[in-house]
Amino acid sequence: MNWKWVLVGILGVLLGLLIAPFEHKRVLASAAPVSTHFQIQAATVDESDGQGQRVPSHEVFLLDTESGEVWQFQGPVTAFNQTKGEAAFIPPKFFRVAVQ
Repeated sequence: MNWKWVLVGILGVLLGLLIAPFEHKRVLASAAPVSTHFQIQAATVDESDGQGQRVPSHEVFLLDTESGEVWQFQGPVTAFNQTKGEAAFIPPKFFRVAVQ
């Protein structure tokens, strides 16, 4: 083995160790007040299948116990646009639902 390759490998590892502490990772999250309490609730909801039949669908909800608001989780979706011939990625999100 050539000593130059060993030296290059050692310098590469040292450079990586010097850069690592400066890496920052971003997390996508919404800001919520410290006093807010949330609970994740799983539920089965009867939805129409388009032919008049009611089909049970499993959903995940986020409940704000202080304000009583309910948010429904929509998982990631890949939608295909037939006119453009391309796919679009829709990231996961929570959206507010009305509760009676």
